[in-house]
Amino acid sequence: MTSATFSSEAELPNYADVAGSSRSITFLSESPPESQFKTGLQDEKGYAWLTLQMNSRSPTTASAPSFMEGDSITGVVHLDAEKTDSVKAVYIEVLATTTTVGQEPERFLALKETLWSTEKATKASAKLMGKHDWPFQFTLPKEVEVTGPRGKKGFYQLPPSFSERASPAYLDYKIVVTIKRGMLKVNQKLTTTMLYQLLTVPASAPTSLRTLAYTEGKPIPGPKLDPEGWKVLQKRPVEGVLFGERDVEINVQLSLATPVQYALGSPIPLHLILESEDSQALDLLSSPTAIQVALTRAITIGSEAAAEDPERRTNNYITTVESKAYFWSAQELGEGPNRRVLQGEIDLEMKTKPTFIFPGLSIEYLVNFEGFEATGWQAKSHDSRAKGPLFTEEVKITSRQLAGLSMRSNAPPGYQRPVVDYNKSLGYLENGNQRFVHYGHR
Repeated sequence: MTSATFSSEAELPNYADVAGSSRSITFLSESPPESQFKTGLQDEKGYAWLTLQMNSRSPTTASAPSFMEGDSITGVVHLDAEKTDSVKAVYIEVLATTTTVGQEPERFLALKETLWSTEKATKASAKLMGKHDWPFQFTLPKEVEVTGPRGKKGFYQLPPSFSERASPAYLDYKIVVTIKRGMLKVNQKLTTTMLYQLLTVPASAPTSLRTLAYTEGKPIPGPKLDPEGWKVLQKRPVEGVLFGERDVEINVQLSLATPVQYALGSPIPLHLILESEDSQALDLLSSPTAIQVALTRAITIGSEAAAEDPERRTNNYITTVESKAYFWSAQELGEGPNRRVLQGEIDLEMKTKPTFIFPGLSIEYLVNFEGFEATGWQAKSHDSRAKGPLFTEEVKITSRQLAGLSMRSNAPPGYQRPVVDYNKSLGYLENGNQRFVHYGHR
């Protein structure tokens, strides 16, 4: 049995360690877990006359074979030719397609290796007989050439597998072994779903001050002490009515830690300043449950998916809330009766899909400040959610962290993270009164 080959740069983090601790997350450069995947076709007596064996990154043999960017797919096809006849060729393929509800699948990857054929066989072995073992190897390309926006061809990073409940589009990878037979004979196929993962990391490390804070287990410095470590968004006023009695204006300034690229399993650090002449309003709206900041996933499908400035319509642009922010007092200098300073975070769970851009289906992320929700507070109409969030900043989610960087949550011990109701936040693609629900699950 040959084994899969993994590139050293593509090694996965220890997911068990990540899942077991939300306080400190370190991505290790150890070898990934390998499992033996095996599947096959059986005769009426249960004899597996055609089998496919290969190693994968999946943690168990029962899981679908999984690979990451930079991996080679290697394995063996076993065939007992006595259980079939009129064999003209045996070949194995890696196929990938993007499918949108109501449309035909579009193939963007097709790799093929012929294991045996009558054309290559000698006259003495032109008829396939007995038992055979054929090793195979595929190296997945990092990019593929496909037709992008406005019919222009271009090279795009090979996208990850994608299939979710209620999704209007999905990306599917398969490994197919085909026994090609003679005329008037039906070809026999062994098809296996394969999972493919991107290898992406943030473009740069945090500032030296924030890195030092992570290393020493101290709170990370805010924009005042570490100005290069934050993207400070423009200050905006929010107007509303407090307890139905008086008009109130709150000045809001949200900052995101730079670079605005964050790895799965790590927090997105936030910094928030609220200012107002009304201290009672500040007390009410600086409550962690009142501040509505969320990480929103935006899926674009169809011909506009890879466009730099896509036309966003209700039938091609679907948003869902992935995670909500939580805040606590930053206890920084400068707080007073008319000013509140808070730190916050958005958790990035390992199940979150990384950012990717690909014709037919793209996933991007936004950090949105939606306003405030508190008993006694009523936002004025021009600040309503119908007109969109007060702040919105595009961020990139990567599949792993930079090597050697340890990310730590700054939330106080025992702090309760908000839970997203996916049944309410999930976006749907509708066509008239028809709601399409895909077979996959989150």
